[in-house]
Amino acid sequence: MDTDEIIATLNELIETSRDGEVGFRSRADGVKNAQLKQMFEPAADRCRQAVGELQAKYVAWAATRSRVALFQVRRTAVGSTSNRR
Repeated sequence: MDTDEIIATLNELIETSRDGEVGFRSRADGVKNAQLKQMFEPAADRCRQAVGELQAKYVAWAATRSRVALFQVRRTAVGSTSNRR
């Protein structure tokens, strides 16, 4: 799996987790049964937490991708400079 695929997968997981949080939160708000509410609220919180963790992974992968691209540009520039001599 290349970096673009990883970033796309992380984006999908972030979106799915956000949807899960919204869904569980709306269910928690919409039920009168206290036991169901106690079940849905922590599930919404876990989804929210997952979003934060996935976003951190996304930032890390995007930064890695940027560093790799920058390294490749620098290496190419250095290589082309030394080829001119």
